[in-house]
Amino acid sequence: QNEKFLRYSDNVFSACDFIDKNFQTHITLSDIATKVHLSPSFFHTVFKSATGITPSEYLLNTRLQNAKNMLLNSNHSLVDIAIACGFESQAYFCYVFKRHIGSTPKKYRDTKQLIL
Repeated sequence: QNEKFLRYSDNVFSACDFIDKNFQTHITLSDIATKVHLSPSFFHTVFKSATGITPSEYLLNTRLQNAKNMLLNSNHSLVDIAIACGFESQAYFCYVFKRHIGSTPKKYRDTKQLIL
């Protein structure tokens, strides 16, 4: 089935680039699909087929990766990191971070900086 969507690989690359450059803002599936000139539902299918994850999972992973980098390489407050990485609030950021990373942002920062 992946070969069926191979001709849309440029759309997927463009979508990833768009997400990478705009993860700090509120992005919807429709925003991304419009950017790559596909319908939202078809884009979702193509993206998942090409990457193995949904566009929203890619967006969340991008936000979390950038948050981890900021936690380790800056002294910004958690609220500043949350906002800079596109989360609606510090509370939601902490909830999502702990759920996906396995520790709170503060513990992640403290533990990883000790290792470095």
